[in-house]
Amino acid sequence: MTATIASLRPATAEKLERLRAAFAQKGRVLTALSGGVDSTLCHKIAHDVLGYENAIAVTAKSETLTAREFEEICALCKAQGWNHRVIEYSELDIPNYAA
Repeated sequence: MTATIASLRPATAEKLERLRAAFAQKGRVLTALSGGVDSTLCHKIAHDVLGYENAIAVTAKSETLTAREFEEICALCKAQGWNHRVIEYSELDIPNYAA
């Protein structure tokens, strides 16, 4: 079941509208897409407001992201028709990351 704005609590609906307005004001955004609920919702809203060309999702592929998680993120982006890019880097090379 898909929630409509009318079915949201007033405070939540207001926050959603503020986020949509912020994306619209920017005109073009890049979102960091980890595959979690927060980043996925954020990119969904960005894409809905700005469209494919102006809402770009970026996933950082590193040792701390499992192959399955990465495949799920890529499949979600493809299924949703999102503009998705991948960068590769090593979080473990960051000083004190794994300390």
